[in-house]
Amino acid sequence: MSTSRAGRDELGDLARVPESVLSDEILARLNTTERADFASASRECARAVERAGQLLTMTFNLEQDFDALHITSCKSFYHEQVDRFENITPGCEYTYNYNQPAALRPGVRYYMYWFGDNASDALLARKMLEASRHEVFALWDLASDDGDDGSHCLLTDYATPSERRGALNVGNDTT
Repeated sequence: MSTSRAGRDELGDLARVPESVLSDEILARLNTTERADFASASRECARAVERAGQLLTMTFNLEQDFDALHITSCKSFYHEQVDRFENITPGCEYTYNYNQPAALRPGVRYYMYWFGDNASDALLARKMLEASRHEVFALWDLASDDGDDGSHCLLTDYATPSERRGALNVGNDTT
């Protein structure tokens, strides 16, 4: 990139940022040649990253793909059996909050989805819900029918098409 010393100082680490994410104000500071050089360098950088296999894009459709991830679901009964569940705070390591129930909004209908001990399906489903701007709480269900340690469960305001059809037949109560 051929820029003046002042231009280089002003750009700093921007040379590594794709042009598409830069503001018009920053780009306006560059002259035409600098802008073209910057755009070319950005495209070359993006191609190099792709060649290195560091970019991965996956596309999911919540309506079509979510059902394949969970084992079973139902309208929420969380408040009726709150002691049965541990609220999981996602992070570098999962933190189980034994005495901190999920903070549900009043008047919102919630649904529960179970994933067994499959943490990856639960994580993927949670990320899909969050990306679709749904409220979601990760829980660990301590109840177990087959003697294992429990099950991943998501508590969310998202209803699958089958849950929505069932809700139309059940009534309008919320939990």
